Amino acid sequence: MEREQAKQTIGKLGWLARLPETHRSKILSRSVLKKFNKEDAIYVPGDPPAGMYGLVTGTLSIVAAPEGSNSQLLHTALPGFWFGEGPAISGAPRRVGVTARSDVTALHLSLRAIKEMTNDDPTMWRSIALNALLSFDLAVRALHDARLPDAHVKVSTILLRLAGHRSPDLAVGAPRTIEITQTELADIAGLSRNVINRVLRELSKKALVTVGYGFIELPDPELLTRRLTSASGP
Repeated sequence: MEREQAKQTIGKLGWLARLPETHRSKILSRSVLKKFNKEDAIYVPGDPPAGMYGLVTGTLSIVAAPEGSNSQLLHTALPGFWFGEGPAISGAPRRVGVTARSDVTALHLSLRAIKEMTNDDPTMWRSIALNALLSFDLAVRALHDARLPDAHVKVSTILLRLAGHRSPDLAVGAPRTIEITQTELADIAGLSRNVINRVLRELSKKALVTVGYGFIELPDPELLTRRLTSASGP
């Protein structure tokens, strides 16, 4: 994928789609196309700040590794997702790690470019802060998902989030197939592998999911959403 095509693709999704045209154009004009192979680390916890990235193609793992603990998968990101704004704002080291789950194409907005843009136009900080708010919203949603008491509701909610169907800015053209193992899903949900297997079997019998080797497909995300709303309602 060439840079101009990448800019056209990502400019219609997620954070960039919410920005004023002038800010969006400045960000895209200063972004550089980067390619990563499957399992490449874009960055790891503790790395110094080095700007922001926007995912154009492929999928990413977002992992946390608090000091003294093992890394844990928190989320899998889809095209349109931007990340890395926190350290760009604070100057602090990276707090999470991001790894390519597949071959990935991304746009990189360097720390130098961010400083130049915000020095020239301080209102750019408002646009960058918006992505920080979107990241916070995602973190709150993930925490909410993890604390749901009912296993079926929890797993359904997490699957819809991972497939992009709980993020309106990313839902357009969002894939229905989630490249994730049942073990990874169990880690995200905080459930045992046995519980995950049971829930997926029951959802599969209702034609709400299709389980394959290393992936879970949502045949009808809208139906799953309606079932979820019904199960969560009064």
